[in-house]
Amino acid sequence: LEVCDQPQALQLFRDEARAAGKIGSAHIVEVLDFAELPDGRLLYTMELLGGRPLSREIAERPLPPGRVIALLRQVCKGLASAHAAHIIHRDIKPENIFLDNRQSRPDVVKILDFGISIFMTGTTVTDANIIGTPLYLAPEIIAGGPFDARVDMYAVGCTAFEMLTGRPP
Repeated sequence: LEVCDQPQALQLFRDEARAAGKIGSAHIVEVLDFAELPDGRLLYTMELLGGRPLSREIAERPLPPGRVIALLRQVCKGLASAHAAHIIHRDIKPENIFLDNRQSRPDVVKILDFGISIFMTGTTVTDANIIGTPLYLAPEIIAGGPFDARVDMYAVGCTAFEMLTGRPP
């Protein structure tokens, strides 16, 4: 079954392109263009990244604490920009954190995959859809209760644990 034939999948794709394009942070992957083709297919172009996902880095060995702090600072800066734009990522995990190489500088963080992000219109959100990666989901999401941008910070904590130990909490 073609994803283009599924209205919900198309809407998620549109939302992801809009969300990532709206933030404007050095630590969020930049969406350059978005279009809908005449046959209904959607596409977006984003900046070319030259590195690897954090998950691959962790799979080789746990990371030293100094490097973990440097990477997490960038993740938090990217999320702060997203939260300032009223966007909650909801799927922060090592697979969605990319370590890019920029101007001879390794380990420039780029946050990817805003496909299940949500726009906050009030102080909290209640979404009956429990979506995200279970190992990184905050308890309030699993319980189906109201939540806010702090769910991303919970996922950052889970990611930090994995970076230091080589395994998820």
